[in-house]
Amino acid sequence: MTNEEPLFVLKYRWWRVLWRLFFPWIFILYVSFRVVFHLSPNYIGFKFWACELVAIIALIGGGWAVIDMLCCKEILLYKNCIVKRWHIFGERKVDFNTAMLDGVSSRHFPYPVSIKKFRKTDTYFLLGLIKGCFYNELLANAKDVKEMNRLLAKVTGREVAEFEKGSINNELPRSRAERGIKNLLLKQD
Repeated sequence: MTNEEPLFVLKYRWWRVLWRLFFPWIFILYVSFRVVFHLSPNYIGFKFWACELVAIIALIGGGWAVIDMLCCKEILLYKNCIVKRWHIFGERKVDFNTAMLDGVSSRHFPYPVSIKKFRKTDTYFLLGLIKGCFYNELLANAKDVKEMNRLLAKVTGREVAEFEKGSINNELPRSRAERGIKNLLLKQD
């Protein structure tokens, strides 16, 4: 998509992907498949349809997570954008000047997670998983993730702590000058 050299390339580690496939996605997919296709129709009512709905959502979401983990080739960081490349889907690019950063992090057992998602500001939250660029930090090397966060902070003009903290939901500033103008306006109020 771009001719310049990336500032950083983040790749998943195969053994971490294998562990994530085993626990919990295979279990979630198995249970939701059993509920969707083998639940007895004798229990028709609210509980039946609620179980069916939750199982279908888990089956679709779990299926997409497994496909994404297996097909992700690399995440490339450039000065003005982030690009995710898959083995079979091609690549997805999100420019920082129109990007919103969402993130969730939880280091609790049984399923620690740390996901960052870049999406366009006009994209609905859940469609960001398809139209945006997201990655699971726990599938990559910890040193690589620290370097990626440091470079993201440098490129976007933010603090490193903002990328390392647990929950994020902010619009990225379009430029350092715009960030300075926003800070100036906030000080005047």
